[in-house]
Amino acid sequence: MSRVVRKTPFEILEERAEKLARGDARKVETDDSSTHVFDCLEVDMAGERFGIETGYVREVRKLETLTPVPCTPAWMKGVVSVRGHILQVVDIGVYFGLNSSRDSYRQLVVVGKGDTEFCLLAESVHDVRSIGDSMIVRQPESGFAGAPYCRGITGNRVFVLMMDRLIDDPGLEVDEEVSSAPGIGAGSI
Repeated sequence: MSRVVRKTPFEILEERAEKLARGDARKVETDDSSTHVFDCLEVDMAGERFGIETGYVREVRKLETLTPVPCTPAWMKGVVSVRGHILQVVDIGVYFGLNSSRDSYRQLVVVGKGDTEFCLLAESVHDVRSIGDSMIVRQPESGFAGAPYCRGITGNRVFVLMMDRLIDDPGLEVDEEVSSAPGIGAGSI
């Protein structure tokens, strides 16, 4: 007699994300020209829907233990251990100057390129959709702090991120030493 093993919705999403992360962008031929089409994982962050190209998604996981790190920018909510590696957790809403509610975050989207990885806080994770350049109907407003990282906005109001720019952004690196802190001085240890 065989047993049926049932997976939780979270396990199913993790499996899908792993499979999709191995996929490549592709070209689709149309009558008049070639349109770049890519698969995006749609994620709600800071009350907005964002599209993250699946080639940059390493995994999706439930937000469990988040360890805050003192003396870091407001957008860095802390660190988590993922597969034995300590990764920073970024609140993209704060980084992009959007309203952000810490209580609504339930998941982490681990993104990366090469050896660089970090986590994005997500309210919810949706389906993977194919998005073509022709589906981008407008660019974000110039006052939007996330505009340099956004390929554009689809007709369904999905902000399609340029993850290579975001991952390579030196502004997301936190590598400063705290030279002095209140209560810590020479001879106080």
